[in-house]
Amino acid sequence: MQKRILIVGAGEIGSALFAVLKKNKNNHISIWDIDPKRCFPKDSLEKMASDTDFLFFCIPSHAIDTCIYKVKKHPGGKTIVISLTKGIERKRGFLTSELLIKSFGKERIALLAGPMLAEELKMGLKTKACLAASSSVFNKISSLFTNTFLSLERLDDIHGASACGVLKNIYSLGLGIAEGLKMGSNTRGILLLQATREMRALMPQFKGNPTTVLTLAGLGDLEATSSSEFSKNHATGSMIAKGKKITHFSEGHLSLPLVVKRIGKKRLPPFMKAIYQVAKEKKDPRKIFNALIQ
Repeated sequence: MQKRILIVGAGEIGSALFAVLKKNKNNHISIWDIDPKRCFPKDSLEKMASDTDFLFFCIPSHAIDTCIYKVKKHPGGKTIVISLTKGIERKRGFLTSELLIKSFGKERIALLAGPMLAEELKMGLKTKACLAASSSVFNKISSLFTNTFLSLERLDDIHGASACGVLKNIYSLGLGIAEGLKMGSNTRGILLLQATREMRALMPQFKGNPTTVLTLAGLGDLEATSSSEFSKNHATGSMIAKGKKITHFSEGHLSLPLVVKRIGKKRLPPFMKAIYQVAKEKKDPRKIFNALIQ
């Protein structure tokens, strides 16, 4: 029996998810995008959402609340909503997981997180990710990935997975700054450990479990995002360090002030404080980062 799937967002990750899911012949996939030329079939989001079994959000964090608002009254009662969005809502600073639970309830949602660089997925390189969901929802979603090159493991901490997606982007930005300063692999190792420690310490403030940081959704994704040539967060950090003009900011850069506001500027851990000072307060990156590893 074919499963009806709607991918909301035809950007990099949406296109990559399509490349993965089409490997399963039982999947019938539709795509909606703000650009009508990238939609098939060409119809409204509301109409397409009302006629699907699984709905995947593959959109930038600044669009998540608008898209949720448009579809939350339209999916049927059995539609399962899965988010790949790794950012924080702009207006109120909510995690994607908080918005999903508020709009659809706990028993119809999931969050897919882990080392899933879009470029590598499009190349068909095998990977693995966490699906934060109840066991029944996990079983339904995991069947969509049968015979694909993306395998899943279940995670019971949807807020933690969501928070890891936000925080790893910010720390990848910081590791990109260090890379741009040519601080070397030793410093990268120091900062990667510091990022992991700080993410664990911050988890309770996002209703997450510190152990989630040590999963594919946390450390696995952080390592991939902070080291890949394809990572926009890493590239943005490197450009900041070199004093280059940035025209398209990454999710980490955009999420940083919202996370700082949620945590409290006076309560920032050292590495995140250094990233904020360099990326937002325009302080000398070499001076700040040299002080960080003393």
